[in-house]
Amino acid sequence: TPPSVTNPLSRTYEVHQWAIPADDIGTVAVNQPFVATRVVLAGQVFDYKRIDVTVQTIDQPRLGIGVRAARVSGMIQNPDPVNNRSVVDP
Repeated sequence: TPPSVTNPLSRTYEVHQWAIPADDIGTVAVNQPFVATRVVLAGQVFDYKRIDVTVQTIDQPRLGIGVRAARVSGMIQNPDPVNNRSVVDP
């Protein structure tokens, strides 16, 4: 891309750690809903991370279609919750 062409899109992402409450482990059936707890302190056990990625047009209407945004979320399981502990999540 030549330096005179500016990118009309911005990308942001958030990563949060979540734990399944001990009372729910073993009592919730596979593929059934459960209530997870967000882990925000370092050194805690967590079961998975949720990643939210947002792509949107910058405020200037360069594309002629106004501001557009898209968000995609994904989850990844912690392969070793006992030894792979959380980091601070502000």
